[in-house]
Amino acid sequence: MLRRLALDGAGDVYAFSFSPKLIFDVSPTGQPLRAWAAYADGLATAPDGSVVVASHGATLARIQAARISTIVDFSKATLAGFPPSGSGLGVFQPDGVAVAPDGTIYTDTDVGNGYTDQTALAALPPAGSATILSITTPLANTLPALGSSGFPSALYPAALPAQAGNDPVACPSPQGLRPFDPSARTAAIDAAKQIDLTFHKGLRLSDRAWWPGYYSDQIDGLYQGGRHSVARVQSAVDDIYAPAVRRACGATLLRDSLAIVVGRSDYSDQVSHLYFLDRDGHALLYWQHT
Repeated sequence: MLRRLALDGAGDVYAFSFSPKLIFDVSPTGQPLRAWAAYADGLATAPDGSVVVASHGATLARIQAARISTIVDFSKATLAGFPPSGSGLGVFQPDGVAVAPDGTIYTDTDVGNGYTDQTALAALPPAGSATILSITTPLANTLPALGSSGFPSALYPAALPAQAGNDPVACPSPQGLRPFDPSARTAAIDAAKQIDLTFHKGLRLSDRAWWPGYYSDQIDGLYQGGRHSVARVQSAVDDIYAPAVRRACGATLLRDSLAIVVGRSDYSDQVSHLYFLDRDGHALLYWQHT
């Protein structure tokens, strides 16, 4: 299964396969040239024609002249602005990677990757040491805008403010909401089992009202790796945390909502009450209490 692609200066295509975990080099004519045993989270083309590899672990590597070499090992190097190895806050594991025209490498890490206990962005100039960059862009500006590709406004309309002083702090739009049918109920159960897989997928499985909460919970480490077990599925009206939703968003939303309680599994310690709505047949998470 191929998951990442990049081109080198000669036009060769580099592709990472998750199973088996290999990086393949394929010529412009489609001829396989070589492979390296590697577990990559990201690949990027550098201005010098080399391919930079964000490795699943703690390293950035470079493929050039048919050789792969380590650029930096974050488990050993000092990363200004990031807690050192052994601090109990994890190790910077590169996830995504990009290379600027001047050769500066940008790579990020996030709390959900199994190695890191915080989300951060680092820059590594051609000459010098890697440093953590301050992220000042407001969260709302980084999330998909109304009508963005893959997020049609009919399915992900603008959220409404909740009654002041309550949690949830935002409420779903009533647009397209309807009572759960068996198909949407099944979809909600499936979503509850996999809400943590990737941030983008989590946004797709959530109402826009929950996006900021989903982001905060993910970077705080609430979403555990692996699939969750479902302990209970019931009308939200009967859930222990129903009064909070009623105070914030009203009884109508609560009446048509489904509450799913997820519990510990072989890979996850998460225990949460997840509240889903059905918008035109699509089950979307709009709040959770842990």
